[in-house]
Amino acid sequence: MAITNPPPNCIERIHECGYESCVFISWPHMIRKSARALVEDLARDLEDRFRDYGGAKVFLDRMRLQQGYEWEPVLRQNLCRSAITIVLLVNSYFKSEYCCTEWAITEGLQDGRLPRDEKAATCFLPFVLQKNMTLPDEVRRIQHEDSEFFAPLLVYSRRPSEHDSWGQIVEKIHDRIVAVLEMLSRVQRPSEDWEGDERFAQAAGPKQFTWPKMPEPTPARPRRSLPPMMPDGSKA
Repeated sequence: MAITNPPPNCIERIHECGYESCVFISWPHMIRKSARALVEDLARDLEDRFRDYGGAKVFLDRMRLQQGYEWEPVLRQNLCRSAITIVLLVNSYFKSEYCCTEWAITEGLQDGRLPRDEKAATCFLPFVLQKNMTLPDEVRRIQHEDSEFFAPLLVYSRRPSEHDSWGQIVEKIHDRIVAVLEMLSRVQRPSEDWEGDERFAQAAGPKQFTWPKMPEPTPARPRRSLPPMMPDGSKA
């Protein structure tokens, strides 16, 4: 008897729409070793969970760790063809030209990809890896309740994935990703849309973020005048 295939799942539909990767991970190379391990393990474990859908690619650029690294056009192409951008935020992210360019590309492309009736939806999934970070307006607008999942794990050990809560965290991220993929898979994209997206991705420059105003410096209180000293060291 012939097998009756089930309807295509969201990842299969995403590929039919023209996406090549489900996730692109945007991260700076200037990052502590435990955070670097987190990036690697997150990519690995998300891809493992996507096997239940028949497999999906999580794009992680490992070349940026090499000396003399340059952000190549092929990476712009990979980001353009990725459905969701996971952003791993430390202070050095906003000082990295290629990270700011990755943000600008995702921001510039997402409006043409999300359903029109999903006003609050975004193709970004940001996670803050440092405590008490000052964040630009663009990040604060799209923060979610799980944005600071990872920060406590980075003080646990040099391998955050060894923490007891790691599996639960990755599962929640997986669920968020699938929810966005379901939305994106509802939007049919003709080939000319992809051509326009690729031209934009190749030409985009770094994002100029909008930062909150810093409070005015507080003047120091007046120095208390001290009584003059006599030659013998006694106070006048």
